[in-house]
Amino acid sequence: DLQSPGAVMGDGGFAEIGNTIRRRFEDYEVEGELVPRSEIGNTDSNNGKSNSSSKRHTLLRAKYDDEDVVLKMFVMSDSSQRKGLERELSILGPLRNDAIIAPTAMVDGASSDDVDQALRKMAVYIEFPYYKAGNFNDWSSVEHKPWELQGISRQILYALLFIHDHHVVHNQIHPSNILMTNDGRIVLSNFSA
Repeated sequence: DLQSPGAVMGDGGFAEIGNTIRRRFEDYEVEGELVPRSEIGNTDSNNGKSNSSSKRHTLLRAKYDDEDVVLKMFVMSDSSQRKGLERELSILGPLRNDAIIAPTAMVDGASSDDVDQALRKMAVYIEFPYYKAGNFNDWSSVEHKPWELQGISRQILYALLFIHDHHVVHNQIHPSNILMTNDGRIVLSNFSA
């Protein structure tokens, strides 16, 4: 379980957090970068140009022991990403609910020879399950019966009630942060904002 973020960060690394599973980036087979739909086409309202700094985290689709996972990268030299990691760990540690994404491991930065080697060495990753059914954007692109929409809406509201009962405000509720399981359940993700 991920616990308190109190001793999360040292200089470029992180301390043990409860009984967290620790892994190394080089033990993963990275299949590519996932780009959240909410991050595509963001523009700076001042000049209408694309705002590349709006993309806060890199999400990588990867395999670990033939299991599909997502690695969320936090660059430790970036203070906002460091704070985002601390926030995500402090929130997800005590929140245990099927409708809330659960981290499965902490991953130390890469040591392989690739273009982003220096950046990835300064990074920490949280491993999350990969949801093959996608997110609410994907689910809503197909026509559904009214009772199905009501059921999904009810699940979202219950998940929000649960986190609010634990004094957590999500701040980023939008379709790409509502993941879908194969059996039609929702899972809230992205608590680092």
